[in-house]
Amino acid sequence: MIKKHLLSFLAIVMLSFSAFTQTPISTKAQFLAMQPGGNYIQTADIDLGDLGARTQAIIQTFTGTYDGNGFQITYQATFEGNTNNTCYGLFGTVGGTIRNLTLVADATFSGTGNDMQVGLLCGRLSAGGVISFCNVYGNLNSTIYASEGGGSDAGLIIGESSGRLEYSSGEGTVVG
Repeated sequence: MIKKHLLSFLAIVMLSFSAFTQTPISTKAQFLAMQPGGNYIQTADIDLGDLGARTQAIIQTFTGTYDGNGFQITYQATFEGNTNNTCYGLFGTVGGTIRNLTLVADATFSGTGNDMQVGLLCGRLSAGGVISFCNVYGNLNSTIYASEGGGSDAGLIIGESSGRLEYSSGEGTVVG
């Protein structure tokens, strides 16, 4: 009987431990292959380079945990969109947690639509989403032409937020 309880206890401990396991990220390929609900820790600076013209965010939706672990990500991109209710940036929509990250980026955005959100780190921080201890440096040049009756937002760190941004800073320019 004790052996059965011990095995059950060990199984619960192993399952609990696996929930806290962080997948290490140290390369461009690993970063671009992240799953939306994963738990990641950055282990080196990552240069995503010039990503060219893009019609969507680099990581569209993220609901997991990303710990930059004090490391840096750099990128350049040109975002182009003509779709309503779309988000652009390193992360499009964040409903999870991003922390301890330094981002250096230069991006331009052009498009026509309503409720388009553009930020160097993330386009939209959703309710329940958290960005903490992040530093963003760079430039965003955004030209959004609203279609019938709508508007859009652009920001250095976040385009629009109903989540929590804390202990973070941004330095650069936003033209839009």
